[in-house]
Amino acid sequence: MQVVRSSDDNLTAVYPSYGCDRVALFQAEFRGGLHFGFDHPGWDHGWDWHVDADPSWVAFFDAGRGWSLDGPSSFGSADTGNLFDAGVGLLLGDVGIYGAVPLTGRIRTMNIFVRLGSRF
Repeated sequence: MQVVRSSDDNLTAVYPSYGCDRVALFQAEFRGGLHFGFDHPGWDHGWDWHVDADPSWVAFFDAGRGWSLDGPSSFGSADTGNLFDAGVGLLLGDVGIYGAVPLTGRIRTMNIFVRLGSRF
């Protein structure tokens, strides 16, 4: 809904309810472990490589929709259609590095993001 103040000479538009009030999201995830071994029979160089958390990978698919309760119907109006994306990530303990590609919309560039805490 757009509101324009009548006392404003420039008729600046104001959106009192811009964005989504509610969001529904579905996510499917598949995780797997990454195991690195640096041992070779007969090699003893005194190297010790230790990581507190085993690295792992994740592949995911997201589906979501947002809507505002400021719409004409009792269920509100949709701000977006259904949106989908898919991606992969590398997890190092609580830190994760992810890449996701939108499957809907005009822009299909990969988004890279870092999460510094555990999701679950």
